[in-house]
Amino acid sequence: AQARRTVAEHPGFVPGHTTLANLLWEYGPALAPGDDPAARYAEAVRQQPGNGALRLSYSQFLMASRQPEAALAQV
Repeated sequence: AQARRTVAEHPGFVPGHTTLANLLWEYGPALAPGDDPAARYAEAVRQQPGNGALRLSYSQFLMASRQPEAALAQV
């Protein structure tokens, strides 16, 4: 819940997005069934196209979560 609040209140805070996405990726089925771990991350990247650190972090998450094509699209 705190990670969700942090991302909502500070959409440019990269560690918040990383933490939330990783929590949902690792524990999502138990914490939030059906919740896309990358959805908030992707939305933040779309809303902040000039935030290179956020885009890089998102692409690293996509690689770690076995989505290389989506990561390549971010690069």
